[in-house]
Amino acid sequence: GGLVAARAVGRMLALPDDAAARTYTDAEAPQGPDAAAPVESVAAPERAVALPRASYVDPIVERNIFDSSLVGKPSAGVVGEGTCRSDSTVRLLATVVAEPEQFSSALISAGGKDARATGFVVGDDVAGYHGREPIPPRLYIRWAQFAAFTGFFLNGGHGERRLWKRSAEELEIIRRYAWLHTELVPYMYTHVVRCHEGAPPLIRPEGDRYQYFFGDDFFVAPIYRDATRQTVDLPPGTWRLLDHDRETLVGARRLARDFPLAEFPVYIRDGAIVPMNVERAYTGFGDKDSKGFQTWAIWPRGTNEFVAHQPDGTGTTTVRVESGNSLRVAVTGTAKPHVLRIRLETKPSSVSRNGQPLSEGADWHHDAADARLWIRTREPAPARYDIR
Repeated sequence: GGLVAARAVGRMLALPDDAAARTYTDAEAPQGPDAAAPVESVAAPERAVALPRASYVDPIVERNIFDSSLVGKPSAGVVGEGTCRSDSTVRLLATVVAEPEQFSSALISAGGKDARATGFVVGDDVAGYHGREPIPPRLYIRWAQFAAFTGFFLNGGHGERRLWKRSAEELEIIRRYAWLHTELVPYMYTHVVRCHEGAPPLIRPEGDRYQYFFGDDFFVAPIYRDATRQTVDLPPGTWRLLDHDRETLVGARRLARDFPLAEFPVYIRDGAIVPMNVERAYTGFGDKDSKGFQTWAIWPRGTNEFVAHQPDGTGTTTVRVESGNSLRVAVTGTAKPHVLRIRLETKPSSVSRNGQPLSEGADWHHDAADARLWIRTREPAPARYDIR
């Protein structure tokens, strides 16, 4: 958020109190053939604030603003935001589709050199910013599902966007994916920080079928045609469907299956550890009682760890999982109340924290129907769990 509304609030974004704000004039804005390239921002002490100048004043963008995309690129010491022409080598997420059914024009091009090599954080206007009205319901749903696994989820533009004014099916499905995107902010934030430090970007195109990695742990194969059947080139490794994660899938092969409208081809790497911020029950990753806790979604396999950069700036938290005859989970670093949501077929006989047995029902429970172990800890302290 905040990228699209900048024109309405003015060209200057406030810097922290300890930094002098600077306003860019039209004369200072980039001009010429490279004017629409992503523009780096003013750097402020301990923080970088983006100022997407080109999207405000560049005459090319002024004439063709809906043929461009909003992107963000972490760089050395600053964050850049701006636009890129939709016919550039990046070829990312054109925000207007003359025929909305041509959803593929808003997907990542696997041939885009910059999409592979740079740190772009990408988002688009769900169902396009301009186009035919009314927005076709199936297009709206599939586009929202895709947007949930990008850097920005932007629900604005033409047509009726108040979901309670649309069909009950659209409301239920789009609400679920919009909330899931919000819940994944700690995961996305961590990958953006890593990219800033030199790691690969959050979104990494894979192959030539509009498929991509979302961080290290998700593989996404958007449905961009009006059909439920989807063919996926699953990468090497062991994977699970996010919506049906009881079955493991061997990678390095092509799979085809049907995805009803409420489901989407998103695969989670077996062994993944995903930090989340859950406050509602819409997605199945928790409920209203999850608010105030950091949720860790865990799919145990071998030994893995995830170092999460906390979005509130309080530091990093590391979760390490070791699975074998028993399951061990260590939470170290910045201490926060947390919920462990662990994929586990069989109910454990005992669960302990820091050597002390936990009480079934009060501290943990196993959901046999969902094959899930839930452990809740209110104390903001490092913890080591032994699950047998």
